[in-house]
Parts: sequence; C-alpha cells; structure tokens
Amino acid sequence: MTKAGTKLRGADRRHGALPWIASGLVALAAILGAAALPLRAFTVESPSMGTAAPVGSLVITSHRADVEPGAIVTFRPVSGSARTYTHRVIAVGPNGITTQGDLNATPDPWTVSPDQVVGRAVAVLPGFGYAARVLAFTTLGTLLAVGATRGVGERGLRRCLRFDGAALALAGAIAVVKPLTGFRLLAVAAEGAARADVVSTSVLPITVRPHDGSTAADLAYGQAGTLTAATDHGVLTLHSALHLPWFGWVALAVFCLIPTVVAVAQARSRSVAVLP
Repeated sequence: MTKAGTKLRGADRRHGALPWIASGLVALAAILGAAALPLRAFTVESPSMGTAAPVGSLVITSHRADVEPGAIVTFRPVSGSARTYTHRVIAVGPNGITTQGDLNATPDPWTVSPDQVVGRAVAVLPGFGYAARVLAFTTLGTLLAVGATRGVGERGLRRCLRFDGAALALAGAIAVVKPLTGFRLLAVAAEGAARADVVSTSVLPITVRPHDGSTAADLAYGQAGTLTAATDHGVLTLHSALHLPWFGWVALAVFCLIPTVVAVAQARSRSVAVLP
C-alpha cells in the first residue's frame, strides 16, 4: 500500500467517527439539559394503572404541591427507599394521601405523606420506556459492531457489517425487552374452571388464549381482560400472539424487511464500486 493510500484510509476512518462523536455530544447535552429542569422521568414496571400508564410507559413528573383526587403521582411509600410507585390519588386528608392503581380492587395499604411524593405526573408517554431500553441495547450493540469492524479495510464491506451488527442488536433488544407480545397475570381463581385476569403489556394489539383455545381476550396496550378455561392437571397455560389488521401486518413486514433491503443495496453499491 502506498503512503498516500494509508493517509486516505486514516482520513476516511476519522471522518466516519465524526457522526458518532456528534451523537455522543448531543446525547450528553440532552442529559445535562434534562437534569437542569424540575422534571423527572420514571418507567412503569407494573400493570396496575392499566391504560392510563401501561407497562413500558415513561412518566414525566413535576414536583408540585397541588395534589388532588384524580391526579397521578409518583411516590415512595417507604421514606429513603429507592423504589417508587405511580398510582392515582383517590383521597387527600389530614393524615395524608390515599392512592390506588386503576386496576387494583382496593386502595394501597399505606398513607402517603407529602414529603414522600416524588412528583405529580404531567405527561405519560406510552411505550417510551420500552423505546429507551431498546435504544440503549441497540446503541451498545452497534458500538460493539463498530469496534469489531475497525480492522476491515474496504469501506463498503465495513458499512455492511456494521449495519448487520446494528440490526442484530435491535433484534436482540426487542427479544430481551419484550415490548410486542407481553402480558401479565393480575389474578387467578379456580372454581371448577380456572379464571385468569390478564393485562396486556404489548404496545401492539394482542390476543391471549388458554392452551385449549376455547376462549380468547383481544387486548390493546394496557387493557385488562378475563379468560375462563379448563386446566390441564391443575395448570392453566396461556399464550399470546399479535392481533393486527391486514394493513398492520403489511406495515410490520415492511419494517422487518428494511435491514435486508438496506444490506442488499449496500452490497450492490459495493459490487458496482469495485468494477473496473
């Protein structure tokens, strides 16, 4: 390789690193800017708030003193604990604040004092908590792919491998976070046939069925439903699947094909570039 060729490759790599450096600086500025605001963000982990704040939602809170019945608040029932809950206020009295999850049958077993309230919800962003986790996993996987392919000399091949690595990281993130077909059991009762109360934690519509397929519950994101079915030797097995209209399946198929289309386009452009 000539000296000029070596310099060209080094300049190309430095140029390719600029977008990653810029992205890191933008992310750092966003984090510092958010820290300066009187707002905090929490990801919903339990299904107790139903469609008002489904699992995987991002709850944005502001520390405000005006808390009245009907407001959604994030609080720590045990002072000093790192664990937080996000429930709805159902009563405010001289002894404190009474809260309850929208899907819970009874109020919470504690009374929350004003100093235990972290903040009042000013916005609930459904699915954004999932998105933040998927983005974090995908970014980490993409950075690993970038580092692993630094030694690949041909630019087109290097780009293809990095894109494939990013696509695999995204698929792995979705498999780990499970934002598409999840559900949670709220309660199970066995009186002759088993009855299960379930709630969807999937951002897309799903159908939940027992093992024998005798009944089904079609659920939207955060929606609860009840299934009654016979058990198999005392065990009730439930399965979920996406429940989309035809155009939803088409859109999902197009989305899944994007990595393949881009990889083929990259490969074609690479093959054309090396032709004499």
